[in-house]
Amino acid sequence: MKRMIGVAAGAAIVMAFGATAQTARAEAVSPSDNFDYGGFSLEFGAGWHEQEFDFVDPGKPSQDLSGASANFGLAYMHDFGKWVVGGKILLTLANTATGSFDGDFIYQTSTFEGSAGIRGVVGYQLGDALLSVEAGPAWGSFETTQECRRVIPRGYCSRAGGPNGFLAETTETIPGFTVALGFEYPISQNFTLGLRLERTRYEEQEYDLGEDGVGGQIPITTVAENDQDSVNIVGRWLLN
Repeated sequence: MKRMIGVAAGAAIVMAFGATAQTARAEAVSPSDNFDYGGFSLEFGAGWHEQEFDFVDPGKPSQDLSGASANFGLAYMHDFGKWVVGGKILLTLANTATGSFDGDFIYQTSTFEGSAGIRGVVGYQLGDALLSVEAGPAWGSFETTQECRRVIPRGYCSRAGGPNGFLAETTETIPGFTVALGFEYPISQNFTLGLRLERTRYEEQEYDLGEDGVGGQIPITTVAENDQDSVNIVGRWLLN
């Protein structure tokens, strides 16, 4: 989390200098009192996310999942004086994985593959800058795998290979809810650059991996409710 705060602080400083540099030509960017954020826009950017998986199942250590992601979206905003109200559809693409051995020497991996979300947006303009709050439902795609190179008595695994080993995997779509804080500033008549901090809380997750290498049922893997934090640099192309 400290690393994410550092990234966010650095990005905010860079954007602040950019906003200062734009002041000299603010009239060229915004001929009216404030920049017009209304209408449809395309959104794209890149970010860094961090998430901790705490398994409900005894003997499974928690896993830290972090990595880069790409973001795309379609938004519609309407200006009400200094207030901006609207909504957006967002898609996040990622392929971040982590793994660890549990107490039975089964190697378990967890992968965040991406998410989709629908959000409402309320913003307030400070000059040409826009401060905003976003909130709405999200659906994340998570894959989990379990690998046992050789099953030995009492359900344990050996790290040495054998004929009855198995590799089981499944992917689940998990619902959640996102809250985000954003800042953006116009750098041309139709383009803004911004910073967005997000937190998505995903519901408890259950994964059914099927049978092991000797015909037995693999116990359901359960991940407790957890939060995913992310910081994103976001560009928005206004189509109005």
